[in-house]
Amino acid sequence: MEIIRPLAERFWEKVDRRGPNECWMWLAGKSYGYGHFRAQGHPKRSIGAHRVAYELLVGPIPPGLTLDHFRMNPGPRNAPCSKACVNPAHLEAVTRQINTIRCETSISVVNAKKTTCPAGHEYDDENTYVSADNCRFCRACHRASVAKCRLADRTKFAARDSRYYAANKERINARCRAYYYAKKRAAL
Repeated sequence: MEIIRPLAERFWEKVDRRGPNECWMWLAGKSYGYGHFRAQGHPKRSIGAHRVAYELLVGPIPPGLTLDHFRMNPGPRNAPCSKACVNPAHLEAVTRQINTIRCETSISVVNAKKTTCPAGHEYDDENTYVSADNCRFCRACHRASVAKCRLADRTKFAARDSRYYAANKERINARCRAYYYAKKRAAL
């Protein structure tokens, strides 16, 4: 029979605990730099080690919030920290949006800071379209893209029409003559 050890005991043996302001490094398995811990009863499901440490020492993470390693971000509270750090003093419960905005290397933040499109058009009220899923588009570039597609379509159809005319020239001319003479007779 297997003896089930308490979660806290299993967890803390995998942490290099140092001073209260230092990083407490996770020593076991990691994914994308973040420590991962398998909870009992969930042999295939792992939980972020920083989340477990926060809940053990601070309490439950409020609904709708996520944990931010705020010391990894630039600013007054910045200090060297790692994703593998599980020290709750280095974590803060914030919304996902705030967590994303705080990370200066996030693609969302990088794109939000851009003031012009790749072609150099300003992102302003007149030239910017914001979609339902909150994506920004340059109206000038969109107009140019639509015009280019229409020109390509016209060229493609004109080439198709000229090939059709070349292949059916006699039949088309005969139809045109018949239509012309029918109109001429009707006018008399």
